[in-house]
Amino acid sequence: HYTITHPNVKFIIAPHDIQKSRIEECLKLYKNAITFSDLDKGLSTVSNILIIDNIGMLSRLYKYATICFVGGAFGEDGVHNVLEAAVYNKPVVFGPEYSKYIEAIGLVDTEGAFSVENTLELEKVINTFFNDTSLYEKTSASAGDYVAVKAGATNIITQYIYANRLLTN
Repeated sequence: HYTITHPNVKFIIAPHDIQKSRIEECLKLYKNAITFSDLDKGLSTVSNILIIDNIGMLSRLYKYATICFVGGAFGEDGVHNVLEAAVYNKPVVFGPEYSKYIEAIGLVDTEGAFSVENTLELEKVINTFFNDTSLYEKTSASAGDYVAVKAGATNIITQYIYANRLLTN
């Protein structure tokens, strides 16, 4: 366990597995946390941790973040979707397993994201963002710019398909 040195920091945790046993495990791990479904029922608790216990919300939640830690990159499968966070001009942080994901590589290369090896490095990066407004703003802008520059891929692919008559009846 590590402690972020900013008392007003709040966390939104979206476990990949939302089975009841996993959510219960998260509630034990993160003291005084509340699940989204309990929050939605009007149950309240003094908490700085919200655990998302449903599917489909995560991509919309990133807009409320200051810094986005995207999971998966400490496991063999690799980092999850980093663009969902970067599109909101948010600094993105993830673990070391991202070499198969061009978007994660691109974000690191353009300084819109940082990869960390462990929780101590994660804490250092988060504290650096909170203490260095200039770096935070630069990283945020780089993340958003990376997504903006890559926008339009669907249109390009669709035009290619039509131009080359790849969809025929």
